[in-house]
Amino acid sequence: MSARRSTGDPKTAVANLQDLLADRLRVLGPDCRDTFATAHQLAHWRGVVGDAAGAVNALGDLVEDRERVLGEDDPEALSTRYDLGVWQVAAGYKLAAIDTFRDLLPDLERLHGARHRDTLRTRCQLLCAEGRISEPERCGEIAQELLEVLQQQWHELWDGHHDTLTTRREMAVMLGRSGQAAQAETSLRHLLDELLPSFGADHRAVLPIRDELAHWMGVAGDPAGAATAFAQLLPDRVRVLGADHPVTLRTRHQLAHWQALAGEIPEAVAAFEQLLADRLRLLGRNHEDVGRTREELEHWRAQG
Repeated sequence: MSARRSTGDPKTAVANLQDLLADRLRVLGPDCRDTFATAHQLAHWRGVVGDAAGAVNALGDLVEDRERVLGEDDPEALSTRYDLGVWQVAAGYKLAAIDTFRDLLPDLERLHGARHRDTLRTRCQLLCAEGRISEPERCGEIAQELLEVLQQQWHELWDGHHDTLTTRREMAVMLGRSGQAAQAETSLRHLLDELLPSFGADHRAVLPIRDELAHWMGVAGDPAGAATAFAQLLPDRVRVLGADHPVTLRTRHQLAHWQALAGEIPEAVAAFEQLLADRLRLLGRNHEDVGRTREELEHWRAQG
């Protein structure tokens, strides 16, 4: 039984997979498919527990090994390239992710066709990565391109499939980035209302939607509502991911940010002070998230 199945605790999964990988390297060698599979799972769970950069490094090495042994068109090598792009996005390496998905997409189209599930998923990820660094006009165009992806996904999958949910969420985000914050909020609210009865508030597909909804609620002109939504999201993030996970820390930052904009400046300053201490402890003085937190803290201290 794999560590992915054997535990609901990602940190335990990482420890179990590290032991399993050591055993497989010793018994099977570094170029065995089973060894590759375990290394892939380990990289995935390292990302899940918050080490996205470590996942990127491990998957980058694994891509080279799988392609060398199995060939560039092997399904497992292609899967590793896709996951590399996903964790590059999570780690903030957006330009690298764009390159990864751009290189992967024509290979998937050649092997599977333009309407295959893996091709559509990769196209969605490429568009989303591009949207994160694009100007508002381009984000509006990307929203329309994502609609085309979604329509094709509906032919291949079902409405509640994780891929279609991701595409719908990212369409809303691109609308927001194009200047249509109210429409983004409405789209995300409809999506959340659809999912909550079946999935619950802390499902892996639901939490990112709640996060985006809270953000675009604030951008659309309701900072108090955004602060309330992030306050409701935070305990679920802590329970599911842990208090020190990077996503949990980002949720705390968002909560403090919208509290300040809602006029709760003393509460926001206190929250930023604690967040800064935690980020310094976890990330060190030179991390960009530490600098971002310090800037907001100093700004709102001056306002108070």
